[in-house]
Amino acid sequence: MKRITLLYAAICMFASLPAQIPGELTIADLERWNRITESLISNDGKATAFVLEPWDGDPQVKIYNSNAEEVAAFPFATGISFTSDSEFLIMTFKQPDSLIRSLKLRKTKKEDMPSDMLGVYNI
Repeated sequence: MKRITLLYAAICMFASLPAQIPGELTIADLERWNRITESLISNDGKATAFVLEPWDGDPQVKIYNSNAEEVAAFPFATGISFTSDSEFLIMTFKQPDSLIRSLKLRKTKKEDMPSDMLGVYNI
């Protein structure tokens, strides 16, 4: 009987403790998160590249070596690809979203809009 009483008291004590939630997630928290949309490992395995994209904003390419050290970071870049000999990383540089939005608000013609650029990085 003593065991049942102690067990019941312990269950009541733990059930009455409030949940230890430091805060609630909001939409603003989700907008700050980045997601990895592309990831690649070079053929020789000495370099890794990936594209980080926020929910609202411009993407960024990051390159890491085999020691998990960041080698380079390129804002506004996406569309990554290593060459077959793993010497170069090829990427596409997009125009900043803020620039594109402002040009669209000014009703800029499609042929006058800035185009994407090709980037090549020697690893």
